[in-house]
Amino acid sequence: MQNELVYTSNGAPVRLGREIGRGGEGVVYEVEGRAEQVAKVYLAPVDSQKTAKLQTMVHKRTEALTKLAAWPSDLLLKSPRGRVAGLLMKKITGFRPIHELYTPKSRLQEFPRATWPFLVHVSTNVARAFALMHSYNVIIGDVNHGNILVNDAGITALIDCDSFQVFNNGQKFICEVGVGTYTPPELQGKSLSTVVRTENHDNFGLALLIFHLLFMGRHPFAGRFAGTGEMPVERAIRENRFAFSANGKALQVAPPPNSLRLSDLPPTMAAFFEQAFSPAAAHGARPTAQRWLKELEDLSQNLAVCSRTPSHHYYKQLASCPWCHIEKDSALMLFLQLDWPAANSGFCLSTVWSQITAISAPGPVPAFITRDDVTKGFVWSRAARRRRIKIAVVLAVMALAISVILFLRLNADLSFGISIAAMCVAIIMVKTRPNASRAAESAKTATIEYQRLQKEWRQAASGDEFAAKLAALDAAKKELDLLPQMRREGMKELEKNRRELQLQKFLDRHYIRDVSLSGIGLGRKATLASFGIDTAADISWQSLENVGGIGTRNAVTLITWRDSLVSQFVFNPRLDIERTEVIKLERRMAEKRARLENILTTGPAELGAIRLRVLGARTALMAQARDVLITLLQAERDMRNLKKS
Repeated sequence: MQNELVYTSNGAPVRLGREIGRGGEGVVYEVEGRAEQVAKVYLAPVDSQKTAKLQTMVHKRTEALTKLAAWPSDLLLKSPRGRVAGLLMKKITGFRPIHELYTPKSRLQEFPRATWPFLVHVSTNVARAFALMHSYNVIIGDVNHGNILVNDAGITALIDCDSFQVFNNGQKFICEVGVGTYTPPELQGKSLSTVVRTENHDNFGLALLIFHLLFMGRHPFAGRFAGTGEMPVERAIRENRFAFSANGKALQVAPPPNSLRLSDLPPTMAAFFEQAFSPAAAHGARPTAQRWLKELEDLSQNLAVCSRTPSHHYYKQLASCPWCHIEKDSALMLFLQLDWPAANSGFCLSTVWSQITAISAPGPVPAFITRDDVTKGFVWSRAARRRRIKIAVVLAVMALAISVILFLRLNADLSFGISIAAMCVAIIMVKTRPNASRAAESAKTATIEYQRLQKEWRQAASGDEFAAKLAALDAAKKELDLLPQMRREGMKELEKNRRELQLQKFLDRHYIRDVSLSGIGLGRKATLASFGIDTAADISWQSLENVGGIGTRNAVTLITWRDSLVSQFVFNPRLDIERTEVIKLERRMAEKRARLENILTTGPAELGAIRLRVLGARTALMAQARDVLITLLQAERDMRNLKKS
């Protein structure tokens, strides 16, 4: 139909240009002389109901809707007064389907600078788009990964707007289509041609899109099923088996490996997902677009940068970076760092190493104090001190008695009685001897405490910790010196594996979602993606074994498809090493350098702290042990005196 003339609703001629897109419903053409617009021409005749719907949408058009979406701006007619052939709409350029952003591999290719804050930002814009549509009483209906686009700035745009559900003076123009993996539980298995959608239905799709973005392409209902048989995504949705739910054990589901968890999000946001995917949500309880918008804006203000990998960002209340754990366990790189910060200009290895070597070791461990070290001169001086204390007590009692007599001016008989009583008390105190059981218990307690201090001395007073720390710092210094050599070896390895890298890149261009394979429908594709199997390069017997319920027949289909692509691959020895692989190598080197420099920079302070801790422990433990031994010796002497008496 290129070069064919069609006409606007007021009869103005429009010449169709080059075909730029084709779907099951129609073909999209450029429009000659209108660079900012495109024309969609339907393949089948447009009936009166569809015509009325398009007229309603053109009438509803506003600047806000046109800015956000490819909203119909006018009808296209076969002739100046003929039947409707299609519609005019804004041309959207520089945008790509949103799944190319949230799928890890395509994001590295199409959005290499996108990190998690960007995904949060795009999620916010998706929520904003839904909120705007709902404010105009427009229901998107057929929410899916193909009708939302995004550009490098994170701006989103909606397409296929002629399928949206709109109203006009009580007349309902419903959305008759939908994608099973995005359809809410209450609509699963129903004929959508008769269903009037609600905002709550849209809110299921919105929550799912946000989940896709934040969880790196994972589907909330594609996980590990603990029951028997296969659990297709559509069935899991119908049965409300939210794989990431805190109630997953009761639902017999669990998240796929190497994925974010709800606990990695703010508690309110985690509760939003639980609410959106719960059985009660079918009755209107799902979070609205406006609520998601506020929550996502709050999250964007509460992100921390990973101290180890600058391209990692995460919710700042977490104790550690979840992306580091995921990348380590999966051996994948989820975020690129295209512009690594320059090496720390304030770090000077020779200066830091001089500071480290200037800290002297705590020295050899002194001999621990023994009873022989405190025996000489102790027993008699301690006994004499005890006698002096008793004499002082006797004198104090007698002085008190005399003071009472003088102060109260007592008669001779009473004064005599008090004096006799005071003397008796003093004699009893002087003659009081240590209790045998108390002395034995004191000796036992002191012996146990001394043994404990001996054990602590061997641990805390040793210089082993200082020596181990110094050895670790020396190893870090040597590893830092070897980094240039390690990079050269890494580049040699890339050069050696050039053919395999080219093959991987070739296979990574073939996405499972884009091909039609027998038995591999949208549900299984979503499950495969949730287990990190997005392209032909991800397919292997081992990787497919981890996907529960995929089945041998389907696995063979996938392996056969991959092998057919491998047979088409042609190695080109003239091609340079893939830039992404070089970036990965540079990132590993930069991370290693940052880690080693941090170890060495904090080394002097940590080494000095260890030295002071060891010396302090020696002094404190020695003093404690001396006191314990004195108590032990006194108890033993008391027991000997009791035996003699």
